[in-house]
Amino acid sequence: MVFLILLLLANALKMEMLAHERIAREINRGISRFKLEGYSADARKYEKSLMKVDISIEQKRKALMQQLHELIVKTFSIDPKIHSKEKVLDGMKNNIGIIRRHVIKLRDLDYYLHTTFLEELGLRKSLSKRDFSPDAIRRDLKRAEIGRKDLLRLRAITKNLLRVVISFDARLIKGYKISEDIVQKEEKLEMRDIERLLEREGELLCHLEAKLPPPKRIGAKLISGDNYSHWASRVLALLAEIENNFNQSEKLFSELKKRESARAKLSAKISKVVREKERLLKEKIGLHAAGWHSIMHHFAAASRL
Repeated sequence: MVFLILLLLANALKMEMLAHERIAREINRGISRFKLEGYSADARKYEKSLMKVDISIEQKRKALMQQLHELIVKTFSIDPKIHSKEKVLDGMKNNIGIIRRHVIKLRDLDYYLHTTFLEELGLRKSLSKRDFSPDAIRRDLKRAEIGRKDLLRLRAITKNLLRVVISFDARLIKGYKISEDIVQKEEKLEMRDIERLLEREGELLCHLEAKLPPPKRIGAKLISGDNYSHWASRVLALLAEIENNFNQSEKLFSELKKRESARAKLSAKISKVVREKERLLKEKIGLHAAGWHSIMHHFAAASRL
């Protein structure tokens, strides 16, 4: 009985721990247990997950988010002051390549949910020819810039990580003169927020990709001196904020699944979704029908899942 109570208390504390605190704890544990053998991730294993279509979009999104966390923690569970930079470099290049593929695929999944899925449920307007104009594209690119509120949160999370991750130089904290209270605040969510959360997650994933150079551009200089602390802490801060956002959107998806139409679409296998979009596209070929741009867009978004 006592053991059960302790287990419940441990689970409760785990739930209360913020995402960046969990990540920091895992990184520190990983550094203490680091072995060069096994540092390089198996690309073939992850390729299967990336290409899998016999599961639903919701299942794939959850699985890839979990793998993204696993890969980033594995990759950054090193201490350049202890471990040979030359020896870890090949493994890091390999892992970053796999991480970048996960980020891109998650962006594709979020884009589909943010546009096609919400359109079909009547939770946002259908895209039209005007939405693909140069002006609209410039507007969307402008909107993808991290806002002041998000920037402050990320800087506060980075500051926290610099303090607690053992491989980072805590002296760099002085460059982050910002209150950490902003990290603690949680928003009240309503169903109408699901579009904003999916859009925001896509933006954060874009910024994470930008922080992960293509493998051939990664050199020993990146993991030397202050460079590593600055780089790795910002990558981990983005991961933490992406996970916070993901958990919020998951709560709304759980509510949304109470609707039969939403539940059916979320549980449909990706292969079936793509076939259905392809069928609709073939039916409209050669026709100047209303909604042509929407049908083309839906097929293109589904084909990347």
